[in-house]
Amino acid sequence: MSEPLVIVGNGMAAACLCEELAQRALGRYAVAVIGEEPRLAYNRVLLSSVLLAAKCAEHAADVSV
Repeated sequence: MSEPLVIVGNGMAAACLCEELAQRALGRYAVAVIGEEPRLAYNRVLLSSVLLAAKCAEHAADVSV
């Protein structure tokens, strides 16, 4: 039987913890993540790079027309 584990917060630290638990102790814990955000966590550190790349691609498309 899995041990209950509650993670409070749905940021990158919680997402990384869940990934580590899945790799190291799959099935050992019944994990519940509690957070205010309605969507799954995403890497906010890389978000600016992703948005910048999208903006650069958009600009390149405008220039080539």
